[in-house]
Amino acid sequence: MKPDFLSTEPDDRTVSVLPAAVMRSPLVNARVDQVLSGFRNDADDESAGAIAFLNDRIVPVAQDGPQCGLVALKMAADILGVADVTVERIFQSAKASQFTNNGEMFSVEWMAKLAEEQFACSSQVLSPLPSQLDLCHLLKSPNTAILVPYDNDKNFEPTFLNGHAAHWSILVGFVAVSDAYADLKWLDETDTLPSADELPLKDVFLFAFHGKSKHPGLWQYDRLKRSNENLAEFGEQRANDGRTYILPPERLDGLRAKCLILRPK
Repeated sequence: MKPDFLSTEPDDRTVSVLPAAVMRSPLVNARVDQVLSGFRNDADDESAGAIAFLNDRIVPVAQDGPQCGLVALKMAADILGVADVTVERIFQSAKASQFTNNGEMFSVEWMAKLAEEQFACSSQVLSPLPSQLDLCHLLKSPNTAILVPYDNDKNFEPTFLNGHAAHWSILVGFVAVSDAYADLKWLDETDTLPSADELPLKDVFLFAFHGKSKHPGLWQYDRLKRSNENLAEFGEQRANDGRTYILPPERLDGLRAKCLILRPK
């Protein structure tokens, strides 16, 4: 079933650029508070220190069928500043290139080629995922989109099913927990991320959108990385669902331990 992304509630409206007040909704704030509560040393601590960033350019897009990769590319277009892109146009291009039958994308390299063709951007396939701090720096880089495949649990969070529930996400921000901060500090696009010496990390959590929810998830870096690295098998349920899928010669190794970085040329 296609997720319902339309609502009469002001915080849920879909607009060309979501204001920071919308992106930092009560749900987002609650998820951040829940993460930080796990780092409180004792009952007397009221908060844990962290810096956070959330890209406010993303318009959530619902997938219709196995289109998670194409939907992630459509959301990447928002970050890259590319207008007039539709999921249907991306799908037709992918189908013409024999990358997909139904919208599935089982190759990071194919996603890179598709993005370069559709967005006239540069692409970089990284393996494995960048380190915590490097990923935070990438997320703070202007007009930089980061797409990561992972195993999707029933609650949409990263899990470990050997690739049987492979799904695409786009990273849009982070919460970096650090003793260098006494409380939570939100960064905007003009703020500079501290260096490694200035930002000793306890942990990093990543904001991510995908085609099955209008709300950004907040996932632990290590869990997403391990989920990304466990993509090994196509899975019997998907193989027997009545659809014909296109896989690269390397099968799920086309996704495993890889991510895609997109930037304007």
